[in-house]
Amino acid sequence: MLNFTRTILLNFLLHNYKFFRRLTYIPFPLEQVKPAPDSLQFNLLGLTSAQIDKFVQQTSERGVAIQIFGRDDNSRYYKNWQYSFTELPNLEKTESIISSACDIRLPSSFDFNDLNLIGYIIKDVLYKILREDNHQDYPNGLTDYFENIEEVRGKYDNWVSFYDQEHYNNGWTILLNHISYTLISYLKKDDLVLDIGCGTGLLGRELNSYGFKNLQGLDISQQSLDRLKDLNIYNTLHLEELGSTLSFADNTFDALVSTGVFTRNQVPLESFEELIRILKPGGIFAVVLRIEDDDFYYKPIKNYCAIKMWQEVLKTRISVLQSCNHELVILRKQNIL
Repeated sequence: MLNFTRTILLNFLLHNYKFFRRLTYIPFPLEQVKPAPDSLQFNLLGLTSAQIDKFVQQTSERGVAIQIFGRDDNSRYYKNWQYSFTELPNLEKTESIISSACDIRLPSSFDFNDLNLIGYIIKDVLYKILREDNHQDYPNGLTDYFENIEEVRGKYDNWVSFYDQEHYNNGWTILLNHISYTLISYLKKDDLVLDIGCGTGLLGRELNSYGFKNLQGLDISQQSLDRLKDLNIYNTLHLEELGSTLSFADNTFDALVSTGVFTRNQVPLESFEELIRILKPGGIFAVVLRIEDDDFYYKPIKNYCAIKMWQEVLKTRISVLQSCNHELVILRKQNIL
């Protein structure tokens, strides 16, 4: 059971998206070493000593006890092995490595829910620590109104080369991690999920990390989809235009997810008709809306709920940006006779 527990959390961290891998490195054991799977070790990459201190403190405050190997309070720290040498050696490379090497205990009683929660907390803390040093959400600003669909397409085609880094910096990953973790309570791991406005796959990578592998992506930007082709995030990619008839059969998907799409007049309101059509009865539609849009998209959603096409099952505020606020709305498609 211990080896199983360690493997599950190891897979959680390894299958996280590219930016999270920049922050952590999990060393694999040497062939000559027999593993003791009651713990997991990983290195924090590129963090300052002060940031590592915050990481340890903030994960501990949320119930995840993590020790740093190169600290006096860790019994594995070589300087605490006084019987091993008569005087302390000068081990600069060792000190450099273990100053960011983390050690987390994994009791055999942990199950999938425990491990998902641990992974969520680790990511959430790291994302928030990195967000602290960024003082501007979008250095180039955002368009508030689009004249036509070609303007929207051009915006994302031009954005693609620096889209990921900009959203890593501004804290958007905090929101994506939260949504993906929340969906564990509403979806099964093998549900067929369509990521609407998948862009460069930021949400898809988060969903992957929680075990959702049956993903398809839809976007208006060919440039964005081209970046996704070799990343193995989605099983299928679709170049489609919201507001037009979509190429899917009725009742195709178990779930639809969308972040950063239904905002600032980017998408025609009639798009909802097609989303209802391609979603299975009982299926979930999870959408992030910008509060500053004054319910531009939420009002028609409520109208569909009033005529029993959707049922609202969750509405919760998620504020991660400085320039605006968002809310996650989860809807369930009603059985339409």
